[in-house]
Amino acid sequence: MPGRLPVAYRDAAARISHTDVPLADVPTDTVVTAAGTITTVRHLDPFAGRVMVVITDDHGDSAHVSLDPDIARTVGHALRTGARMTVRGTVTRTTTVQPAGIDALGIRVVNL
Repeated sequence: MPGRLPVAYRDAAARISHTDVPLADVPTDTVVTAAGTITTVRHLDPFAGRVMVVITDDHGDSAHVSLDPDIARTVGHALRTGARMTVRGTVTRTTTVQPAGIDALGIRVVNL
């Protein structure tokens, strides 16, 4: 289900680390870490270099991950369907009807 990928994050105010929390349950602008298999790669703007990736876990829960041009350039050659990806980024919500997503701060891709 989109926006339900389990993530990990640290609540600095409460000094508590959380793991396996559905992305939809994490507050906007919180820095999270998530991992999954790349199921979709879409180049949103070929001239600007923005890329959107969907990562999915083994249970079908997924998250949309937005990559800025610098990150997309750095790892673009490795962004393939079926590759494993770990992302660290901030939780975003563009509208109330869309699922939560992740604005990537950094990623690691492992092609199997």
